[in-house]
Parts: sequence; C-alpha cells; structure tokens
Amino acid sequence: MKTRYTNERTDLKRFAQKIAAWAKEGQKWAAKGDREMAQTHERDVQDLQAVFDAVKTGDYRHAAVLAYNLDTLVRDQIPTRLYNEINK
Repeated sequence: MKTRYTNERTDLKRFAQKIAAWAKEGQKWAAKGDREMAQTHERDVQDLQAVFDAVKTGDYRHAAVLAYNLDTLVRDQIPTRLYNEINK
C-alpha cells in the first residue's frame, strides 16, 4: 500500500506506543480501584485505535473526523505530524 507521506510508518509506530501507554495508564487506575477513570481510559483507547486503524487503511478523512471528536487531552496522543497530515 502506498502511503500518503513518507513519515507515516514512524508516526504510526509512535502512535501505537502512545495508545499502549494510555491503556497502561487505565490499568493503573483500575488497580487503584478507580473504575470510572479506568473505563474512561478504555473508551479513549478504543477511540485512539479507531483513528490508528483509519490511518493505517488510508482513510485519512475518516481519521480526521474521529480525531476531531476526541477530547483535547486524548487527541494530543496522536503524533503532531500525523495529526497535521490527516487534517490536510
């Protein structure tokens, strides 16, 4: 599959790491007994994964819409260069 820009592979790798870190943070909240924060992180991870999957399949328009609907803190998990690229 051709990529839209040359740094996509690097940015997707970074994005995957951010998603994993966000999931781990949710597990920490669960271990502390804060079910609400754990569930919030779980939903955020699913939303971030949806953006990741859309980019991976080349559907930048859908990825941009998904990213737009995220809370700012969650949206900031998307690497800046990738975020800018999907919003062109």
